[in-house]
Amino acid sequence: MKNEPNIFSDPPEESESQTSAGSSNRHSELKEAYNLVSDTVVGVNVRKSDNVFQMKFTFVATLIVAIMGAVATGANPSWQLPWYGGALIGGFAGMVLGVFASGIFLMIYRVIRHVHGHHD
Repeated sequence: MKNEPNIFSDPPEESESQTSAGSSNRHSELKEAYNLVSDTVVGVNVRKSDNVFQMKFTFVATLIVAIMGAVATGANPSWQLPWYGGALIGGFAGMVLGVFASGIFLMIYRVIRHVHGHHD
């Protein structure tokens, strides 16, 4: 059995003679490992670009489905629901749809990136 390092133990202390490049390299490796686990197994996505994409996607989906709900309510008087009721129901449905759709897209996108060796 090989003497493999324990990833759960504290990192070894660095001497003052080591450069900051070694420290930043270690930080980069840890960040890649965290991204790999959080993207493929479980974890919080801390990438600002992914979170901004998901926010914009969810906002647009909420707006579009809210408009569709208002139009559908106006087109179906048998529902006996005011247009803003349809907009609220559509907005909530769009928010849920936007979160799930953008999350699934990001999940697939990140897995493909990891398979190709890009662990940014």
